[in-house]
Amino acid sequence: MEREIWVAKDSVLRSKEYLHWLAKRMRELGITRMGGFIFLLEHLTEHLQAGGIIRDAKGRIITLGDDAIENAFFGELSFSWHSDFQVFVDRMPMRRAKRRLIPRLILWDAALRIHDRRYY
Repeated sequence: MEREIWVAKDSVLRSKEYLHWLAKRMRELGITRMGGFIFLLEHLTEHLQAGGIIRDAKGRIITLGDDAIENAFFGELSFSWHSDFQVFVDRMPMRRAKRRLIPRLILWDAALRIHDRRYY
């Protein structure tokens, strides 16, 4: 049976509430700065290699190239975003995420759905 992951709508991914939840979930799982890269790589790769599919909220298949994670982080391979992002564990963000972060948030949403076995 084909496992399909449907990521949340862009408007949800960019919301303050989602960002707050994501930061808390990352902390719960003990995901560190470099551990975040490994978490994304392992979960997404394993899912796709097992024949799984990732779809956006409109049902379109999302294909991930070899550089999908690097591209989503704009080539910033120290992943300092994760450290900066952790401030949202303790407080709600003041603004929603910028559009340019959507690819990154899609990766996180998909990886966490795979981890939590939330197939839709």
